[in-house]
Amino acid sequence: MNLIKFNPVLKVEENLLGTDYVVGDIHGMYSLLMQELNTLNFDKTKDRLFCVGDLIDRGKENEKVISLLKEDWFFSVRGNHEQMCIDTTYLSNKYPEVYRMHVANGGTWFCIKEFHEQEAISKIFLNLPFLIEVKVGKDRIGIIHADAGEDWSYTKRELSSVTNDQCGSNSTILRSLWSRTRITKKITTNVNNIDHVFLGHTPVNNVTTLGNCSFIDRGSCSHQMFFTIIDIKTYLKNLNESN
Repeated sequence: MNLIKFNPVLKVEENLLGTDYVVGDIHGMYSLLMQELNTLNFDKTKDRLFCVGDLIDRGKENEKVISLLKEDWFFSVRGNHEQMCIDTTYLSNKYPEVYRMHVANGGTWFCIKEFHEQEAISKIFLNLPFLIEVKVGKDRIGIIHADAGEDWSYTKRELSSVTNDQCGSNSTILRSLWSRTRITKKITTNVNNIDHVFLGHTPVNNVTTLGNCSFIDRGSCSHQMFFTIIDIKTYLKNLNESN
C-alpha cells in the first residue's frame, strides 16, 4: 500500500461567521443533500457542514459526494465504507473476501473500476481523519463515525499516533469505524472530556441521544430518503433546556 502521511485527528477552530451543521451518513446521495441544504438556506460562504462518515456506497452519486471534500465548508471523518474502498484497492487481490464484503454493502460502483481509478479515490480517503473536534460556542464537539469509547482524551491520544497500515489491527481505529456497542447496549454514561459527540454508522429511526452522544444516521439511502442535518448550537441549546 502506498501510504500517505495524514492527520488522524483534526481540530477545527470555532466558526465566528456562520452556523455549523452536522449531517448523518450521506451514502452517495448528493442531490438529496443539496436539496436539504437549500431548504436550510445553507450559506457556503460562512456556514460549515461536518459529516460523520460513510460518504459513499449504496447511492448513485458517489463521486459527486467525494468532490465535496475539496470544499472549504465541508468536513468529514472516515467511515467504514471509506475504509472498505481502501481495503478493496490494496488488499482484495490477497483477500478476496474484502471485495465480496464491499460489493455486498453497496460498493459495486467502486469495485468495477480500474485499479488506477480506485487508487485515486483511496488516496483521498487515506487523508480523512478518524476523529474531528470542533469548538461550537462554549462547547467542544466531537465527531466520529461509530463509537468514541469511554474517554475522548484517551481516544484522541490513541488515534493521534496511528498510521494507515494499522487499520486492520488497532483496536481504537476498529472501534471508531465499526463498533455498535454504545447504541446496541444503550450505554447512557457520558464520554468523558468532551461536551457532545455526534456519530453515524448505525441507522436509527429518530436521532438517538445516549448520554452526551447523538446517533444521527437516519438512512438517507433507504425508503426514508432524507437526511438528518443538525444546527449544532441550536440542538445543544434545546437539549440542555429539556434536561
